[in-house]
Amino acid sequence: MSAGATDPARREPLALEVPGYQTGKRQTRWADGKRRKIEDVLAVLFEELELQAGQAAQRKIDEQQAEDERRQQWQAAMAKAREAATLAFYIKTLEKQHKQWREAERLREYLAAVDARVAQAVADEDPGVKKAQEWMIFVKAYIMTLDPLSGLPTMPDPPALTNDDLKPFLGRWSPYGPG
Repeated sequence: MSAGATDPARREPLALEVPGYQTGKRQTRWADGKRRKIEDVLAVLFEELELQAGQAAQRKIDEQQAEDERRQQWQAAMAKAREAATLAFYIKTLEKQHKQWREAERLREYLAAVDARVAQAVADEDPGVKKAQEWMIFVKAYIMTLDPLSGLPTMPDPPALTNDDLKPFLGRWSPYGPG
């Protein structure tokens, strides 16, 4: 170090800056000036640093609380979406069974008409009776597979829902997370 480097009259002006804390109108830069030196404002500078650090810590707490609240809202939305999607599945199953039952009832009417016609054909000794009876056996078997009341209807198992299944029930939320 040369003698000129330690001479107070020849030193460069000092400046301190805290760029990470630029929030609003808070001071973030201090420098030597004509009327005062940084050394004269160190107490103010440290108070400001503490204040800004406290504000930054509070912002982090507030951000974490907001994130936690958002996650809770998303989880509640996901639970409601699962309920709504499961209900929609049950309703769709009910409507499908009702449609199958109505179709089975319609086919039973047809089968009764065929049965009456076959009875007439038997009386008339029609040679097509055997084929008509085979057809009736097929129709009866088909009705049994179609009609949900062939057995005792039970509550369906809840569906295994995917994220895509939940999308229509989530509104503004994504099924992939609260982000």
